Amino acid sequence: MPRCIILLVAAAAWCQSASAQDFRGYHRPRRDAVIEPAVYLAAESTENDTLRLWVFFTDKGFVSSDVYEAALTEAATSLGDCCARRRSLRRVWPGLVDYHDLPLAGPYVDAVLASGAKLRTTSEWLNAVSVEATWPQMEAIAALPFVASIRPLSRTAPIERPDEWQPVGRWVAEGSPDDFYGMASEQLNQINIPAVHAAGFTGAGIVIGVLDTGFKRTHEAYNQPGHPLVVLGEYDFINGDGNTAP
Repeated sequence: MPRCIILLVAAAAWCQSASAQDFRGYHRPRRDAVIEPAVYLAAESTENDTLRLWVFFTDKGFVSSDVYEAALTEAATSLGDCCARRRSLRRVWPGLVDYHDLPLAGPYVDAVLASGAKLRTTSEWLNAVSVEATWPQMEAIAALPFVASIRPLSRTAPIERPDEWQPVGRWVAEGSPDDFYGMASEQLNQINIPAVHAAGFTGAGIVIGVLDTGFKRTHEAYNQPGHPLVVLGEYDFINGDGNTAP
């Protein structure tokens, strides 16, 4: 066979392989041992009949490049104006959305829950679901061909919460020109925030997302005269509700 034909055949095979990867987006290979060793350790350290697990999928179930591109287009058009503007300014990856923004494959999730496992939460970014499952249920999930791996939830010991909250006073002297910043004066001066404010940059119109273990709305920091706390939305990922108060 002439060399040019060999090269064309090889190029065609490569393009076909690349196209297959494109419409699936990111593909996570299925592990030889789907149930990770940490699951066995977690099972030994609990007396419960169920385990809290992360179930990671191999892909998001796209069957063609057209379906994949249509999903990307739909995700991009569903963005709010504020979100689209922020992404256009801050994103380092091409486009406003990518594979991580796309929903999980519904049939994959349904098949996992058909085992009898209880759904805890889902994650488009991780392409995974968190479930509470018995050992037989977990083994049934591990046998599904689109399950890449299963691992236990990470756990930490909670810090004891004080019975009472006491005001700690102010760090700055009364009447000081820095008194506007209150207890935050010292750390804000470390990063030169007062000078930024003096230059006219106030942060007006900027939406800030904060991750923490809870927000006590009655705390003095949230109730300064002339500086009302404006909360656009909140969600408690521990209890699965819209109340972040401790």
